Amino acid sequence: MAFEDIRRSRPKNTSQTGPFEAIVVNNLDTKYMGTLQVELLKTTSSGNQPERSGQVMEAMYLSPFYGVTPVGGNSKNEGYRNSQQSYGFWAVPPDVGTRVLVIFVEGSTSKCYWIGCVQDEYMNFMTPGYASTSLLKDYDKKGPAVEYNKLTTTDPTPEPTTHRKPTHLDLLKGYIVSGLSDDETRGLTSSSARRELPSAVFGWSTPGPLDKREGAPKAEIGFKGNKLNFPKSRLGGSSFVMDDGDDKFLRKGHPKDTAMEYANIEAQEEGGDVTRPHNELLRLRTRTGHQILLHNSEDLIYIANARGTSWIEMTSNGKIDIYGADSISV
Repeated sequence: MAFEDIRRSRPKNTSQTGPFEAIVVNNLDTKYMGTLQVELLKTTSSGNQPERSGQVMEAMYLSPFYGVTPVGGNSKNEGYRNSQQSYGFWAVPPDVGTRVLVIFVEGSTSKCYWIGCVQDEYMNFMTPGYASTSLLKDYDKKGPAVEYNKLTTTDPTPEPTTHRKPTHLDLLKGYIVSGLSDDETRGLTSSSARRELPSAVFGWSTPGPLDKREGAPKAEIGFKGNKLNFPKSRLGGSSFVMDDGDDKFLRKGHPKDTAMEYANIEAQEEGGDVTRPHNELLRLRTRTGHQILLHNSEDLIYIANARGTSWIEMTSNGKIDIYGADSISV
């Protein structure tokens, strides 16, 4: 479904520039510019949750960084140097139903830009590192989780972070295949926005491909009178994480000559090194599990393919381990 022509139904100007809160109703921009169709939200007099206003706008993508070489330098000659060259930052448009902030330049509705995304309350456990937890509904060990289901949860605890969550089965299968489903260094991670206050996790994760498998759930996109069923779920994405570590757990001893053991500070355990918090790392990992891991807490570098059939590890005590299930060529 391409964008619906809404120019006749929207005012040309508004007395205010914003920002305004809006909800994404369509993210299928046939111009490939990241433009969203959004419906403005209005605050009720009672001050409760904002309501949908019925006003639909086309909000252009405002990148934090973008550039392109001058069009005035183009010529009709062949070759890459005679055409424009673009560069900058690009992020995928958010899913339908995501709330965003929009602004109107000089009050013009034809110059509407979306400038940021509003988090759905408590729905950021997976961000940015696809974190694992032992608080799972359908798995009796620690594993990767999705967000808890607000429609079905009956958990009496007042803290949403501890609500039991469904297991992300696609990610778990990848961990099992690679032999890392019980490995909290090379496999499972605690890199979540909901781990500590203030958060020590910095990173970025992609949504992942839409789940188009048979039987996968669907949801409506578009606005009243022009809706289409579209895949709702995602397969999981790639992530880049720079984690400054969880200082509630401190390593006992240096990795070069001691086994992996951590002191639980909240349980008043002693012997932890305050300079070596748990899960301090930099990790680049794809959806299927290919990864490059620079792990400060365990003082190692690990590079592996998704199936675990080939990997290399450089450890703190000076060892370099190389594994190839078939062969190794040097």
